[in-house]
Amino acid sequence: MGYRRILVTLDGSTFAEQALKHVVEIAATGAQIRLLSVMAEDPISEVAALAKATNQTEVEGKDQWPVLPKPKNIHAVDARREYLEKAGEWLEQMEYSVSTDVRSGEVIPTILEVARKGFDVIVMATHNRSEKERMVVGSVTAGVLANAPCPVLAIGPLNLKSSKR
Repeated sequence: MGYRRILVTLDGSTFAEQALKHVVEIAATGAQIRLLSVMAEDPISEVAALAKATNQTEVEGKDQWPVLPKPKNIHAVDARREYLEKAGEWLEQMEYSVSTDVRSGEVIPTILEVARKGFDVIVMATHNRSEKERMVVGSVTAGVLANAPCPVLAIGPLNLKSSKR
């Protein structure tokens, strides 16, 4: 059957983009997919999170989702919007209804605020940070899981490496 309203969080990293292939596996025909990117108000936190995320680039099966061009400045709102639109083009080719949303604010509360607008599921990659890294930059996935108004599909590195559909 599949989900009809899907919220996908993307942070600009190649790692997070890999969750896109899982979206097409769970989406109903013609599903509405919202691509959300939240730009942290605290740039230091965002830089730390992106630095960790971009180290996760070598994953098997890359040809199963689009290779998105990296914006020159992922911290600029226009660059982030353009990035989401490129991801959306790939999904629209499969006849999904796609919208994009770039917001500034605290990442977890912003994701939850958007999710409360009637989404059936949230899809996000989890970077599997170490305990020390979580203490410094936190865990967005854990915060969303603990408070989400709907199911959350958290895609971890092992799922990404072993999934060859």
